[in-house]
Parts: sequence; C-alpha cells; structure tokens
Amino acid sequence: MKPGMTIREVEETDAEALLALHRALDQETAFMLIEPGERSPDIEAERERIRNVRSRSNQTLLVADIGGGWWGMSRFSEDHIVAIATQHIW
Repeated sequence: MKPGMTIREVEETDAEALLALHRALDQETAFMLIEPGERSPDIEAERERIRNVRSRSNQTLLVADIGGGWWGMSRFSEDHIVAIATQHIW
C-alpha cells in the first residue's frame, strides 16, 4: 500500500466525493460503462446507491484515500469483485 493511503468503507456522507471520483474516472478511461457527461449529478441518488450496498450483508464498497483525496474505489460482492477503478495521480 502507498504510504499515507487509507482504505475504508464508503458512508452515505461520502456521496458527493464518490460522485466526483466517478466523474473523474469517466473522463480518464474508455472502459467505464458510462460515458463522460452521462452520469447523473443527483447526490441523493448516489446516497441511495451507497445505502443499497451498505444494507447488503454480502457487499461492500471501499475507497482508497491519499492525503484527503480519493484515489480509487472497489466494490465487492460475496463471491466476486463487482468493480474496481483508480485515478492516475502518480
């Protein structure tokens, strides 16, 4: 793990930051399911998605934080990785 990196579970209060990370990732790669500009800007909808994942005992959504800036996220299900994405910051 990179020095200064913290990995933690996403909380509802992280909706705005998670949405910003998704938007940044949309711009950086052609491998996302959503094209740049297609992602809904609705923070409440993002909170609902976070609540949905957190309410499931077999799923988790993690973020990697380096110095107060989010570097990446991973979503895991009981038996597989659902998604993993990182920003190019170094």
